[in-house]
Amino acid sequence: AWVGGAGGDCAAAASGSAALGGKPAGAAGAAAAARERSVAAAQVSDLLRQIRVREAQGLPTEQLRRQLDQAVEALKP
Repeated sequence: AWVGGAGGDCAAAASGSAALGGKPAGAAGAAAAARERSVAAAQVSDLLRQIRVREAQGLPTEQLRRQLDQAVEALKP
């Protein structure tokens, strides 16, 4: 299952400028948000692939579908 290794790194990078006085501003904030969306989109793609594989193998997919729902929610603005 996808554990989200890169996701944590991007979240940490996105909050890096918060130590300087709040939310990331301007282009840096937009770039950080774009990176987070990109990671979430990659996670959605990988989860869909894993679901297809497990379905083809006749294995349960409930847990992967819950993870997919969470990943899709993360993509919403």
